[in-house]
Amino acid sequence: LRLSSQSALQGILGRFTRTPLHGIALGALATAVLQSSSATTALIIGLVNASVLSFGHSIWLIFGSNIGTTMTGWLVSMTGLDLDLKAFALPFVGAGMLMQTFGRHGGWQAAGLALCGFGLFFVGVDILKNAFGSFGTDVTDSLPSADGFFGMLALCGIGFVITVLTQSSSAATALILTATAGGMIGLHGGAAMIIGTNVGTTLTAVISVIGATAHARRTAAAHVLFNAGTGIAALATLPWLLVFVDALAGALGLSRQPVIELALFHTVFNVMGCLIFAPFVPRMTRWLEGLFVPDQPPHPADTRYLDKSAIQMPALALDAVLQELRHFAAESAAAARDAFQSGNSARADALQPLGQSINEYAARLSQEQAAEDVARALQNALRVNRYLSEVLRLCSAAARIQTRRAALPEGHETKAMLGHYLAVCSNLLTETMAEKPPRKSAMTRFNRHYNRMKEELLEDAVRRKMPLNDVSALLDDLSQTRRLLEQAQKARRWLGVIRNRPLSPQKRSDQPIPAAAPAAPAA
Repeated sequence: LRLSSQSALQGILGRFTRTPLHGIALGALATAVLQSSSATTALIIGLVNASVLSFGHSIWLIFGSNIGTTMTGWLVSMTGLDLDLKAFALPFVGAGMLMQTFGRHGGWQAAGLALCGFGLFFVGVDILKNAFGSFGTDVTDSLPSADGFFGMLALCGIGFVITVLTQSSSAATALILTATAGGMIGLHGGAAMIIGTNVGTTLTAVISVIGATAHARRTAAAHVLFNAGTGIAALATLPWLLVFVDALAGALGLSRQPVIELALFHTVFNVMGCLIFAPFVPRMTRWLEGLFVPDQPPHPADTRYLDKSAIQMPALALDAVLQELRHFAAESAAAARDAFQSGNSARADALQPLGQSINEYAARLSQEQAAEDVARALQNALRVNRYLSEVLRLCSAAARIQTRRAALPEGHETKAMLGHYLAVCSNLLTETMAEKPPRKSAMTRFNRHYNRMKEELLEDAVRRKMPLNDVSALLDDLSQTRRLLEQAQKARRWLGVIRNRPLSPQKRSDQPIPAAAPAAPAA
């Protein structure tokens, strides 16, 4: 489901979070659909990183995602324990595999895989139910007693450990509910373990943001604060909370089976957490923004937007790559201007590792299963990175021209023409990397200067105004600076293509084409 609908979810979460209620509802809906609060959290981090969503609005989505993750409990309790699960689940598995195998469109294949997974989820629940039903009574005595604070705390710790081991609060919740249905755990013990799973799911978020951006660390911290605070409040008021849940189940006409009441308890205490934390959201937002200040890269070659926690959501990771490429393009243009104007290519040499970092991130991203348009855009992003790296490599030619120009005597005609040529190159580069690309007349003027320089240099060689070896070297450098500008123009054009996804085929061979085609040579 994440593969087939992540672009739609990204758009919805980014646009419709203006009010706290909308944010909570959308966070709950997204998590209920994806059955993974970790996937929703990754979406939120990516949106905040891309400046599509403010951190203050993202907190409400986090609150909602904790409510949405309780849907697993309702699935298991309402359908998973009173049906012939194999008769219910296996048709979903079969239909899903047929869609995944014979579907021609990537969306159909992804939906088929999701349908198959939905069926296999209940097959797993059936296995758990039968297993706990056979030996539940034998191991009940080995579990800590639910009587007393320390017993409840121990059961809460067991729920925490199960979540850490399974790396999924949904899997841990299904495990606890089926154990409860099998008579292995009582209502109070199951409630304490559910609280533990709610806290345990934060460990995944904490691990995923180690070394990540400040936005990611803020989001993970908000997740930890909410889940830990809600868990403490629920554990402290557990006896009264279970009395309230029992009364609410009766008022709603629900069965008072322990499994049903546990699912209701899971939802109630997460809603209670939202009510407790809601008044403190503005203060918590300011505190976290002050605690995690965005890191300022000590060096231009350090990445600013590549967040490893977004890789599991390829569409968001691609947005991060695009932002990093814009940063790389701006830095490359500045380095090339330095080479044209001052003859210094040190900045260009220092920027080369940034291109390598983008390639490494893209290589990791390419290993994720992604929609077709995302895969094409990623290939185009690699193309842009290649062009920009070539721009940096060719800056040394511009620096050599400036050095040779400075060595010419004052009053030399070629010296003045070289200065004018370098100024034209610098101006054209500035126009190329601007939001609006230069008009064709700008490139025409450049070609006119370029051809005039070639003629002047050849004439100087014939008239022996300059040594032939120097003229030959200058002609080589002129050719490379022209190539530098061409690579910059290609990078700028392909950045526009990535920005305007989805891609469509182009008729002309010298224009960007879908990245499904083999990459063209850099020249």
